Amino acid sequence: MQTTQHSSTRCQVHLHPAATNPSLIFEIRRQARDAGLPFIGTQQRRNRAPSPGPFGGDAA
Repeated sequence: MQTTQHSSTRCQVHLHPAATNPSLIFEIRRQARDAGLPFIGTQQRRNRAPSPGPFGGDAA
């Protein structure tokens, strides 16, 4: 028996936000459930861009 046939390795699947309509997410969740795989749906949080510092003071 090959070990790759029954591997319990997990793989993250990232979907582009433009392709993540609710019906697609439900279909992927259903396929994962039917295959016995966990489905963890999270939204990636964007990091806020640093705001520019104040002008003046010792900037001269």
